Amino acid sequence: MTKTLARFLAQARRTPDRVACRYGDGVLTYRQLEEGSAALAAVLEEALGEDRRPVAVYGGRQPEMIRAFLACVRSGRAYLPIDDSCPMARLRTTLAAADASVLLCCQPLPEDLEGLNIWEASRVEEAAACGKECPENLAVSEEAPFYILSTSGSSGQPKCVAVSGGNLDAFMEWAGPLCGNGVILGSSPFSFDLSVPGIYCAITSGGTLAAVSLDDMDYRELFYQMGQSQADLFIATPSFVSFCLADQTFNQDLMPRLERFLFCGETLSPRQSRALFRRFPRAQVWNSYGPTEATVAVTAVEVTRKMAESGDPLPAGAPMGRNRIWISDKEGNSKEDGRLGEIMLEGPQVALGYLAGEPGFSVLPNGDRLYATGDLGCLRDGQLWYHGRLDRQVKLRGYRVEAGGVAEHLRSLRGVAAAEVVPVLDEEGRPQWLAGFVIPEEGCPSPERLAKELRKQLYPYMVPRRIVLVDAFPLTPNGKLDRKRLVELL
Repeated sequence: MTKTLARFLAQARRTPDRVACRYGDGVLTYRQLEEGSAALAAVLEEALGEDRRPVAVYGGRQPEMIRAFLACVRSGRAYLPIDDSCPMARLRTTLAAADASVLLCCQPLPEDLEGLNIWEASRVEEAAACGKECPENLAVSEEAPFYILSTSGSSGQPKCVAVSGGNLDAFMEWAGPLCGNGVILGSSPFSFDLSVPGIYCAITSGGTLAAVSLDDMDYRELFYQMGQSQADLFIATPSFVSFCLADQTFNQDLMPRLERFLFCGETLSPRQSRALFRRFPRAQVWNSYGPTEATVAVTAVEVTRKMAESGDPLPAGAPMGRNRIWISDKEGNSKEDGRLGEIMLEGPQVALGYLAGEPGFSVLPNGDRLYATGDLGCLRDGQLWYHGRLDRQVKLRGYRVEAGGVAEHLRSLRGVAAAEVVPVLDEEGRPQWLAGFVIPEEGCPSPERLAKELRKQLYPYMVPRRIVLVDAFPLTPNGKLDRKRLVELL
C-alpha cells in the first residue's frame, strides 16, 4: 500500500464525519469516501479477478469520481480518469490506448458504446453502497501504476502516462505541507493532473476539496460556489484566474480566508501576479512547473511583490523534494548556468513511462528515472526559468496540445487536401487558441462543418476556434511553412 493511500485511511478513521470533498450540492464525508470506496473495490475484485488492467472512470467533478479512484487503487488497479467533455470517439481511442478493462460511469454516457465493458452509474452506486470490505493487501504498491493520464500525441492519438504510487508519494512529501490542511479550491478536471494535489493533499490531511467548474456552472454560480467554499488555498491555471480577474468582485472579500494561490500548467505573468496582490493583499502567490510525466510539479517558488512589480518574467522555481533538474544541449551534455537548453528531470517523481513505450524516458545507472521534457529553459542561481517548447506542442488553459496532432485530425476529414494548425498568441506571447488552415478539395465542407466534425473526435479545447480556407500555404524563403504569415491571414 502506498503512503498516500495509508494516510487517507488513517485520516478517515480520525475524522469520519468531516466533509472530504464537495462539488455543488454533492458532498461525501471521510466515512462515506472510505466505506464506499472499500465496497466498490471489493465488487471490482469479485468481477475482475486476476485482470489487473487499468480501470477507466467517467464523469465530471462529482465526489463520486474520487470514491471510484480510491476503489480502483484499493483493489490493486490503476485508474484512468475521463472527463465528461471527452467526445465518444476519443473515449474509445483512450480506452484502447490504456487497455482499460472496464469503464465505471459516475454519470450517464451521452450515447451507447457497444463492445465495451461499461458499468452504468446505477451499478457503480449500488456497488459502493453494498457494505463489503476489501482486503488492504490488494492495494496498489509503490512500484505499480497508481493512476494513468491521457495526453495529446503528435500523431493525433492519445498517449497514456503511467504514474506509480511511489511517484505520488514523492510528490506528496513536499506538496502536502505546502498545500496545508484546510479547504482547497480546485478548478481542474480530474482528467488533468493539476487536480491531483487538490484531491490527495485534502483527503490525507483532514482538509476538504471544494471543486468548481467553468463547464458545469454559469458565471454567477461559479462565483457563488467560490464564496461559499471558505477556501484557504486556490489551485488553478493562470488562464482560469485570468477569467476570474475580469470581474472586480473576485477579491479578498469574496474569499476572506484565502491564504495562497498555487499555479501550474502555464506560464504565470508578472501582470497577473500584480493583479492578485491588489485583489488579495493577504494571500501568497506560488508559481510551479512540471509535466504530467513527472507527477504534477517538480519546482515551486513564492512570487514576491518585488518580483511582480519588476515586470521581468517570473521563475518557475527551485527543485522541490528529491527532484533534480539539469539543462541539456543537443548532444545530451549538461549546460552551464544561464544557458538555454532542454529541461531534463531526474528523481522519484519521474513516471514509469508511456504505456505504448514512446520515447522520452530512460533509466540511469543508479536506477533513477530520467525524463527529457521537450521544454526549453535554463537554470540561474538555483531557479528554473521556462522558455517554451522545442517542438510544436502548446499549452492551452493548462492542457498540453500537439498542434500537429490536431492538424492530422483535420487532414483526415472529407474534402481536405491539406491542413495546418497554429497557435494564436496574446500580447505576452502565450498561446490563447488554435487556428486551422485548410486547402480544400472538391466536396470540402464549410469551416463551421469542419469544426463540428472535429468536435466528434477531440476535446473542445483542442478544436481550432477559427478554420480558414486558403488556396495555398505561405512558405519561407527556404521553402518551409511560414506559420507567422499564416496567422496574419486571420
